[in-house]
Amino acid sequence: MLISIAIVEDEPVYQAQFKNAIAAWADRTGNLADIRTYGSGEKLFIDWEIIAKYHVLFLDIRLPGLNGMQIAEMLRAAKVTIPIVFLTSAAEYAV
Repeated sequence: MLISIAIVEDEPVYQAQFKNAIAAWADRTGNLADIRTYGSGEKLFIDWEIIAKYHVLFLDIRLPGLNGMQIAEMLRAAKVTIPIVFLTSAAEYAV
């Protein structure tokens, strides 16, 4: 199965780590993953026409410009219902 995944993360090191972890999971489970990365919410919204086609969206909570929570609110307001996984290294947002 081909799974389309978007990662919105502004730190290139973390962006690569998440992408590699997802690719490794896909290999282990026999899935194919189309993983696209974005450095900001604004860059994600440039691809507005394909956002709803993603199977899952990984959002960093702390981003320059639009933060992950604002992105999620905008998507839900537009009736985009794909699953969202929030990423953070900030203890106050964990759990």
